[in-house]
Amino acid sequence: LGNYAVETDFYWKYGPAAAALKQGRILIEHFDSKGWGYPAAVAGVSMLGVSLFRAGQIVELLSACAAAWFLYRLHRSLLGPTLALLSLFVLLGNPTFLANTYEVGTDMFFFALVLGSLALLLRSGEPGWAAVLGSGLLGGWAFSTRYNGFFLWPAGVFAIVALRAHRGGGAERWRSAGVFSAGFLLGALPWLVVNAIHTGNPLTNNNYTNVGYSVYGGGDWEKFFYGSERK
Repeated sequence: LGNYAVETDFYWKYGPAAAALKQGRILIEHFDSKGWGYPAAVAGVSMLGVSLFRAGQIVELLSACAAAWFLYRLHRSLLGPTLALLSLFVLLGNPTFLANTYEVGTDMFFFALVLGSLALLLRSGEPGWAAVLGSGLLGGWAFSTRYNGFFLWPAGVFAIVALRAHRGGGAERWRSAGVFSAGFLLGALPWLVVNAIHTGNPLTNNNYTNVGYSVYGGGDWEKFFYGSERK
């Protein structure tokens, strides 16, 4: 039984989208503001024989474990083991993080993908080509989960080229940035193609309505979107 917070999105959007994906169908109306990254993960886990809601809970728990691991490895490489352990305790004690370990939604899954992409790219002074490619793939899947994950692409290229996350000469750094970009595109391309086929534009989404609500909504979701306070 879910709650009345983000899990309402699962009941009317992510759950039906995952159920359709299991059947090989795309219900494009359920992807109005986000891509298929999270519903695809839920659909994959549910194929193990569990309900969609239980699959969502499993995805959240695994994502939380992965996020904690990625954070520790990233901070250990950048700050040392002591501060890495302290930052891990801060994360594990955060009420929002704890709530999202069992609340079914895209938040924790997206968080784990972002941290995974950053950790693969930055945990080593000279990441190998596989790590760079993997970082790009996770970044592309993060974009397919929530469109604001796009920031990982320019951030990754900047880190490689300008901050020298990948050591070596300028030509080698640009090659590494190309590998990262290719990985990002590979992770994002399947959803971009699907979105283009169904809507005519690979970037079709209605996130502008969420921006409008943030600016003009006044905290009243029902009135802004539906014109009245529905009961």
